[in-house]
Amino acid sequence: MRKRLPIALLCVVLSISVSSCRKSAGTDSGNVVLIDNDTQTIQSQLNTGDVTLEAGKTYHVTGLKLTHSLDLNGATINLITNNPYSYAITVSAPGVRVSNGTITGSWNNQTAGNPAGYGAINITAAKCSVSHVNISAFSSYGIYSAAVDSTSVTYCSISNTGYIGFFFNAENAVTAGGTFSNNTVDRSMLPPATIQQMAIGIRGNLSNSSITTSGWVIANNTIKMPVNPTDLSAQGMELRRCNNTLIESNTTTSGAIGISMVDCSGNTVKGNTCNNVSQEGIEYANCQSCTGQNNIISGSGAVGELIDGDVGSNNVQITGDKISGTGMECIQAYYQTKNLTISACTLSVSSPNTFAINLQKTSLVKVINCDINGNGIGNAAVQLDNCPGNLTITGGAIASFKSSLLYIYNSTPGLVTDNINVSGVKVSSVPQGFTYVLDNGGLLGSNIHIAL
Repeated sequence: MRKRLPIALLCVVLSISVSSCRKSAGTDSGNVVLIDNDTQTIQSQLNTGDVTLEAGKTYHVTGLKLTHSLDLNGATINLITNNPYSYAITVSAPGVRVSNGTITGSWNNQTAGNPAGYGAINITAAKCSVSHVNISAFSSYGIYSAAVDSTSVTYCSISNTGYIGFFFNAENAVTAGGTFSNNTVDRSMLPPATIQQMAIGIRGNLSNSSITTSGWVIANNTIKMPVNPTDLSAQGMELRRCNNTLIESNTTTSGAIGISMVDCSGNTVKGNTCNNVSQEGIEYANCQSCTGQNNIISGSGAVGELIDGDVGSNNVQITGDKISGTGMECIQAYYQTKNLTISACTLSVSSPNTFAINLQKTSLVKVINCDINGNGIGNAAVQLDNCPGNLTITGGAIASFKSSLLYIYNSTPGLVTDNINVSGVKVSSVPQGFTYVLDNGGLLGSNIHIAL
């Protein structure tokens, strides 16, 4: 049984950070109960070997440095400081494991989150893992990982974090191999007007394109964000310069964007479900050779999937995705996107006078064997907006559009929209093959063939 220090020694105790105090929950407001600081006891054990805590017990710490593994064994670690950049646990040696328990802080989500605040776990060494840990009430990060190889986070629950739930930041070194799977990250309890960042963030260096992270598996996670957040950075998942990564069977609900990829290459986005986002379900920005397969997007305030970027995306292939309930287009490609393939997708228009596929300043697009339905309210199945053309639509079915199968708008002086072929498509309840508007010197070519 732990001894309680006399009240007379309180000032001394506080000055050397051995104990902290708080008032009891009793009716006598004069009662003061001292909470033991267990940091030194646990730390001394961790310095010499792996540690298993007593099951069901709560330990109060100002921060532990792990050079050996810690099995919480159903116990709770409670961080009793809120100093800037402090963490309940810092993992500082390769191969260390943290498992099987709970880590709590004291953050109240009615106050602003803070990237310089206090967090649960800081990983600074390679090949470390966190599994079966529940994390909540931290002003900064649930788990922060520096630029190290083979970080693994599995079967964890991260909730009520002020800045980001899980953040991997490869800002100063090329890294490879990471796992973030079978976790729940829940930030839905935060006020939509205050949430600043994403639930999950995995990044290479933002200013140096040669510093990347790669080879991740991000699978079977449940991600919850507030409805209609004010900040567009409040995404379910954001990957930047994160390459050759599998993003599979995740479910994201609400937030600004379900899955956002920026400056990524070689990624596979497979079997994910994105619900009720305020912007788009999946974004490919400046992405190269990425593949989307059998994703479901149900409800978005803007478009279902966005392929964009300041320099454009190249060779994005979307296969078998099902998109419905969008405020705008099901799929939008923008600004020098090229070599885009959309195949075997089911696209259902949900807003009046919109398009199923909106191609803007985009070239070399193939739409193959898709089921595209305007539901009697869509304007046209595909729009070419200031595009050079180079569009092929083959197979599948297009039905129930008010205006036409294809709508062409060209207002770029001297630009010729040409080389368009539509064949083998089952068309019903669509009045005509294509309509067009030319303005400001935009031109229409002669190689446009639409077989209804």
